[in-house]
Amino acid sequence: MDDKERGGENIKILYYHETRQHEEVGEDGNDDEKGTTQLDEGGFSEYRWKRRIPASRFGEIILSEGSRANDKNFTQHILEFNGSGDNEATVYGKTHEAEARRKLETILSQDIKEPKKFVDKEHKFLVCVPDGLLDDDKLVEIKCPFKASTTSMLTLAKEDTNFCLQVTESGRLKLKENHPYFYQVQGMLRICGKDICYFVVWSPKEFHYQVIEKDDHFWDVKMFPWLLDFHRMNLLDNKWQVQDILPSQSQDKANQILEKLQITRSRQAVIEQATRGQGCNHEW
Repeated sequence: MDDKERGGENIKILYYHETRQHEEVGEDGNDDEKGTTQLDEGGFSEYRWKRRIPASRFGEIILSEGSRANDKNFTQHILEFNGSGDNEATVYGKTHEAEARRKLETILSQDIKEPKKFVDKEHKFLVCVPDGLLDDDKLVEIKCPFKASTTSMLTLAKEDTNFCLQVTESGRLKLKENHPYFYQVQGMLRICGKDICYFVVWSPKEFHYQVIEKDDHFWDVKMFPWLLDFHRMNLLDNKWQVQDILPSQSQDKANQILEKLQITRSRQAVIEQATRGQGCNHEW
């Protein structure tokens, strides 16, 4: 665990990194080998995008614990991607996102690559758009909360239960692991096939950035089951279920398959006799 504060440019820099114990899965490789497909703007139709669950909504689904499975309004909210519902807070966040990205580039002395859309190659109903990419194994997620424009992050962490950061026992700030943003970060790490996320909380006077490592156990146990359930119930309308068949119907199917195999063997025997054993030789 590491922590440091740095001053400069009239902005307070806060840093936090907590090493997480998790199992390594898979081998090193490019995004496709890690089970991820990266798409540019032209590679994702609007319809396909809207039929997938974005990482920014993972927390809402998981924290509802299936209680809104039949809520059509909730489903529409999860899949909605247009900006018509932007309010003052979201506009504020989008306005300052680039400034926060530049600040992180200065701190890390490294350029951040432009964000791309990613779809999980194994589970194609999961998508995300990180706010930036670093190296081959890192991504960036930026938050610019409007409430932090007038109140310090420490005060918000102590007094506002809805704020994304909490105060640790040592007095540092870190992202709450039961906050929707944490689910979003872990989801993006999974979908993008990355190992580390630089999570940034920006305000005009403070800059918090935290290194969050991928936690495969957290994903497998606390996240994916709820996302899969939502996908099946709300997007597939339970049409994924295999219908039960009677034992007699199952036996009839088995008999049909055996009959076809027997006919195939008989025909092969005739062919072998006629071709003097060269039935499998395509050049005969």
